[in-house]
Amino acid sequence: MHNIWRKKLSFFTDENTTKTALAILTIGVLLAIILPVVLPHLHPWGLASPNEIGDAIGGITNPIIGLIGVVLTFLAFYVQYKANERQVSDLANQKKRMEYQYLQESLNAIKNEIRSLSYTKNNVTYQYSEAIWYFMLDALNNQDQQQSQDTLEPLYFQMAYVLTLFEPLIHEINASNLSKKEKYQLFSNMEGLFTASLGFILRVNDIAAKQKRDRNFHRYVRRYIIIPAKKIKIDLKEVLELHKESEKDIFTQQVQKIKGHQYIKSARYINGRGIISFFESYEEYIESNPHAPVSKEAYERYFSKEEQIDKMLVNEPIRLLARMDFLDRITMTINFEGKKYTIDVDREEAEEFLGMDLAELKVDKNMWRDEFVGKYVYDKQARTAFIEKFGKFFS
Repeated sequence: MHNIWRKKLSFFTDENTTKTALAILTIGVLLAIILPVVLPHLHPWGLASPNEIGDAIGGITNPIIGLIGVVLTFLAFYVQYKANERQVSDLANQKKRMEYQYLQESLNAIKNEIRSLSYTKNNVTYQYSEAIWYFMLDALNNQDQQQSQDTLEPLYFQMAYVLTLFEPLIHEINASNLSKKEKYQLFSNMEGLFTASLGFILRVNDIAAKQKRDRNFHRYVRRYIIIPAKKIKIDLKEVLELHKESEKDIFTQQVQKIKGHQYIKSARYINGRGIISFFESYEEYIESNPHAPVSKEAYERYFSKEEQIDKMLVNEPIRLLARMDFLDRITMTINFEGKKYTIDVDREEAEEFLGMDLAELKVDKNMWRDEFVGKYVYDKQARTAFIEKFGKFFS
């Protein structure tokens, strides 16, 4: 019953309400004009004198006008109700956008804190992940030097401070009014930041454990850095699982963001591997997209330059691997003018070839632009080396 009334009320959209009000008003005006002309001619009804005709007109038109007034008043109140409802919805959406922006800025603030970390060794100053890595290795190697807390390196306290920023932000995001998808996006970015930077702390701790030196690892490092880092890692994993979409859905969403996605014929995700194939010709593309506003000239111009294809084959697989840590391998095939260009990139091999952690590319836009795109996508020699390593071409 509730759904039936909802369907009936759904008729009263802004456009329909306006049309209905105009129709009722028009009918009312026509009746008010026509009745005085028609009624005097209704002699069979016994309306002979002017007084009788006037009483008849007043008796008929007054209820009609009153009813029209009631209906129009209802419609006016209903339009106001819908406007207020829309305003409340707009305010709620604006509040959510501001909340998301605030949480995103908080996450960026943590990223800036990590990027500002520096460590000087042999007169060379390292920043960000390199600073953490060299500092923690030195801390492991110098573990036998008994230092008091007052003489610890400042970087110890900076790293411990950064860790204190993660935990409240996790709870703040989880308690927010954001959608499940928005929360997952924030948590995913946070996990990428954590894995790409503070994860070096845990890697050095693993080295200490393998060398059976973990018991002697500096007490301050273990208590204020390693243990909190492991706790954060657990918390992040739990909230990610709570808000996580399926890997297949995430893969599909990310594929829709790469260059040339409108010309993709199929995109499949199977057990950590992504397989992407582009249409083989414009005719095949139009057959699957008959209403696409793309001319044959525009389609062919998009793939006409081999340099453009090479850039896509280098840039887009790494983009997908960087954005999805569950993706282990990506295969992409571009077909044009009877030629088949295939790139097959394995995550571990790509990281070894590029000399970088792909998780860092996800959270550090500067690194993505300068260390990857600038060096491997736009540099012809490096791009050629990448394609020779991972590419296959068939005529």
